[in-house]
Amino acid sequence: RNAEPTPDIVLGSIGIRPRHAVFLNRGGEVFLAPCDQEAVEFISVNGERVTEERRLKHFDRVVFGTNAVFLFKHPGHEAEADPGLHEASIDWEFAQKELATQEEQKLDKEKAEEMDSKLKEMEEQLRREKDEKERAMIAQREEFERRIKELENKVQEGEKERFQKEDEELKLERERFEEDFASKERDIKRRRASLDEGGTGTGVGKEKERLYLEHKLAKYLPKITEVNLIAKELKRDVTLCIKLSYEGVDLLTHDHKGAKSMRIQVQVHNRDEGQVYLWGLDKFTNRYYIIKDILERYFDEDVLPPQSKEEDPFWDPPETHVLCQGFMKMMSLSYLLDNPIDILLVGDHGAVGHLSVDLIPTDEAGEMNISETTEISLENPNELLGKRLDFLVVIKEARFQENIFSETFVEYAIVNQDGRLEKFQTGVVSGVNQNPKYKYKRHHTFMSLTDTQINYLVNHNLCFNICGNQIPRRPSKLLDPRDLQRVPEETKRNDPPPRTVANLAQGIAYAQQKGHHALPPQGYSPDMHHAPGQTSKEKDCTLF
Repeated sequence: RNAEPTPDIVLGSIGIRPRHAVFLNRGGEVFLAPCDQEAVEFISVNGERVTEERRLKHFDRVVFGTNAVFLFKHPGHEAEADPGLHEASIDWEFAQKELATQEEQKLDKEKAEEMDSKLKEMEEQLRREKDEKERAMIAQREEFERRIKELENKVQEGEKERFQKEDEELKLERERFEEDFASKERDIKRRRASLDEGGTGTGVGKEKERLYLEHKLAKYLPKITEVNLIAKELKRDVTLCIKLSYEGVDLLTHDHKGAKSMRIQVQVHNRDEGQVYLWGLDKFTNRYYIIKDILERYFDEDVLPPQSKEEDPFWDPPETHVLCQGFMKMMSLSYLLDNPIDILLVGDHGAVGHLSVDLIPTDEAGEMNISETTEISLENPNELLGKRLDFLVVIKEARFQENIFSETFVEYAIVNQDGRLEKFQTGVVSGVNQNPKYKYKRHHTFMSLTDTQINYLVNHNLCFNICGNQIPRRPSKLLDPRDLQRVPEETKRNDPPPRTVANLAQGIAYAQQKGHHALPPQGYSPDMHHAPGQTSKEKDCTLF
């Protein structure tokens, strides 16, 4: 809108340049061309970037910036349209998914090209090594043949016996060399097979996983930064951050099967509600577009839109999850000794407190602590083989460093008499409590101890999970809200600029220059966010 001269079509969106693009009509055919190189990144037709002048066809989907989507209609040229397209099925979501698909294909192509390049480099290196070995072997053979001929000549001179010995030594040396060469060749073939299968033997599998993780983080971190900025603009005390964990790991049951890939989640600290949530990437993507829709309406109306909790994209019902964990050895039971101890509790950010627990060997009724009697003394755990063992698991209380956990309970798992892991848990301590009293006691029994069960007691660490809800922490460092109001000197005007999405984009760019790494993300149009008669919460389930 600030271009000179004023353009015929004025758009306001993230990524729109003052002179962005031009439509050209030549003999009834319409062409679209970017005005400068910086506008290329924010012009697409049918999901493909427009890098140079392009002819438009009927039903082409044109996207400017991040959220301005148009459907091009060319009367009299309807036959040029894709026969599989129908106008009723083409909406904003269709165009955005088309653009996202192209971006995903581009990333996959880049990854494939990078892997192919690494594969070719490795094969070339293996080929060079093999050629060098072959040349060395040929040279060695020639040397052997030369020396053999010399020996034959010397034999003719009467030194046959001595030279036969030298001949045998040369043959042995040649055999050792050929054996070494064959070993090297087998190693090359094994490395090539490992490379072809994508295994981790050459590090290619790990490199592939690292590249995949980097691509995912590069895609979602800018969006998370943008949502944090939007939350401030909407006067919401909400912060999002990345949380990484390995899939398939259960410390409670010591099950590590399938722990092969890194899982990326988004942790939401909603201090307005006093809750912490974990979102998968699909759920975050849904909420991302809803949040941008709210920002657009806020900029259009200059009033925060009223919302119920069910319509609030920053709200979820309270979630119970593992807050922290602690471990204690079960070895004391194998010597019929109790072990009252305060174990360290560790959460996502390190130590968070202690848990008072005890393992007490008892009589069959589970009432008398037999470790307090002087009649029983064990020198070796194997003395318990074939005998009955009764013991109590006692969970007294927890002491947290900060008063940030609520509705907490403790869970643990123990192998039962049949050899299966069985989970147990305490009652829930209601409300926010820095020193919850669990007062839990559970009687467990092994009717006849086996070698496997004794080994379990001697070597196993019992894991205690503290579960419940977490009150969000204050972030250590967030973007300064004033960064969103500062505009570089060259863009200042006498009058303050109106509040628009473009101004927010300037703030993001300025914050990026200051080292906050807030990149301009992909966007969308509020005009096409909801289908007719569809509520915000319904849209949450159908965006992707």
